[in-house]
Amino acid sequence: RTTVTGLHHVVGTVAMGRNDDQPDSATNDFYILLNDHPSLDMGGKRFTDAQGTAAFGAVVAGMDVVKKINQQPVAPRAASPDNPLTKTQTLEPPIGIVRAYRVK
Repeated sequence: RTTVTGLHHVVGTVAMGRNDDQPDSATNDFYILLNDHPSLDMGGKRFTDAQGTAAFGAVVAGMDVVKKINQQPVAPRAASPDNPLTKTQTLEPPIGIVRAYRVK
């Protein structure tokens, strides 16, 4: 949570999603923010419990690469009554992460 890491959901933040009604339910998917999203911070209005989502890192170099990845094709899916979107957020083909490391 942002109260633990001290990070906020701003451009370049590496964060994890969660289930709507389950704080601390993040498991293995992460995303990098391309815009500021303060509603995802602790106390934000994205979730009714105001717990926010995990923000655990930040891109310190290479945002141009992140933006290029964002422009890549995503996998299609069939629309359904509860989700009319026909695109996923899964890149197709996938793009591998060659290197990521902690900067102190």
